[in-house]
Amino acid sequence: MNNEEDKKEKKLEEEIEELKNKLKEKEEGEDMYLDQLKRLKAEFENYRKRMEKQSVDNFKCGEKKLAHDILVVLDNLQRALDYKDIDFKGLKLITKDFFNILKLRGLKVMESEGKKFDHNFHHAVGFREIDDDTKDGSIIEVLQQGFYWNDEVLRPAMVVVARKKEEK
Repeated sequence: MNNEEDKKEKKLEEEIEELKNKLKEKEEGEDMYLDQLKRLKAEFENYRKRMEKQSVDNFKCGEKKLAHDILVVLDNLQRALDYKDIDFKGLKLITKDFFNILKLRGLKVMESEGKKFDHNFHHAVGFREIDDDTKDGSIIEVLQQGFYWNDEVLRPAMVVVARKKEEK
């Protein structure tokens, strides 16, 4: 029996050794996957930081380009101010140039006069009574022009709104 017990013991030891090897392989595999995950996380974090920096750099570059273009307008305004006789035609051209620079980047004029008042686009600063029912609630005067920046309201228009006269 001793021989048979030795065989069983040897077989159990072999099974234990085999299980230890399998466990070791699993642990090594886990370590490998954990290492890959850590590297991937670090790479992604570096990528995210690079993209944030690139985004900031692109924005700064855009601001710099806009500032450069506006300097041309400021130079023209300074020349107009230095000139003893103010030339209003020249100032109108400078204003047009300035608007065109901003228009190329997404600025759009908000057409408000004659339209129905909408608090999403207009800021009512006054009302004026009128006799015409059809114009009730319409904008009859624009005090300050409103603008869109790429289809988003940049500045609402300051307007006077028509209100039908109340019968007494």
